[in-house]
Amino acid sequence: MDVADEDQAKKQRILFLVVGAVAGGILGPFMPFINDMFLGSAIGIVAGVLIGTKLIPDETSSNFRGYE
Repeated sequence: MDVADEDQAKKQRILFLVVGAVAGGILGPFMPFINDMFLGSAIGIVAGVLIGTKLIPDETSSNFRGYE
């Protein structure tokens, strides 16, 4: 993996993190089991960030297989 691929993967990870946080913040208040709008938004943002960071594995994560 050269420098350009690492830079592109980092940009994609940041993009997924931001998109996940925004989508979670928007959809969080509509979760049926949470009555508080701000709590739902906060939980949605945290869930979006966690999902966004796990979508693209990097070299340090445990599910990275590498190029074989």
